[in-house]
Amino acid sequence: MFRLNHFGLSQRLWDGVWLLVLSFYVMAGISITTFHADESLHIYTSRDYATLFMHRKPGDLTTQPPYSELDPDSHLRITTGSVTRYATGLAGHIGGLHERDLPGLWLWHLDYETNLQQGNRPSDVMLRAGRVPSALFLSLSVIVIFALGWQFGGRLLA
Repeated sequence: MFRLNHFGLSQRLWDGVWLLVLSFYVMAGISITTFHADESLHIYTSRDYATLFMHRKPGDLTTQPPYSELDPDSHLRITTGSVTRYATGLAGHIGGLHERDLPGLWLWHLDYETNLQQGNRPSDVMLRAGRVPSALFLSLSVIVIFALGWQFGGRLLA
């Protein structure tokens, strides 16, 4: 069932080691990736985690049409997913960060310096905490893509 190679290890074990190395590579990017304003948006929306799980006010998360950009939080709940916002909120909570540490809403019509002055860029600590869920999801997707490749084209495609 398991063939051993010249190092005495099975191919499946080597595949597992390869996936582990790729996952570590993804996770290493958490602290060295350059900032992008979309990250600020994902971290900003994680305040829904605090509303739901810390303040226990699910009614504050409802939306009513029309979904106007004049109410950015309601609009963002409809136009963006919820998995990232709750995973990011949980990561910040586990990391000991508080709702007061969250940035303001990134305003795309303003330049970087103005957004920075208005507190719309997350701190480095908050940025790292916000990147953990994305990196974990990417690491898991590497495994899923490997498995799909294996199913459709064998080990070489995987």
